[in-house]
Amino acid sequence: MTRTAVLLQREQDGPVDEYGNPTWTEVGVPVACELQQESAYEDEGGVLQLTTWRLYLPASAPSSGWDALQLGSELYELEGDAWLARNPRTQLDSHVEARVRRLR
Repeated sequence: MTRTAVLLQREQDGPVDEYGNPTWTEVGVPVACELQQESAYEDEGGVLQLTTWRLYLPASAPSSGWDALQLGSELYELEGDAWLARNPRTQLDSHVEARVRRLR
């Protein structure tokens, strides 16, 4: 993992808004990561661009499906929960893996 990014950990525990819905609090945590592109899609003559990526984080990086990753000026939203990968040979947690998407 050779890149440094900010993992935006989000929780629905902020104050209630005017409609009675909880608001989000967001905490940025620096994290090492690796991003590898899975697919890209363009629609409406280039107006919409969607790319999906595989995100790799250290095993100690907790994350949930509400989180996002800020890498430079780009924001990547997690698609569902991340999962903790385990090395079957050593029986140790290896890394966290997640699918993320960037929408422009």
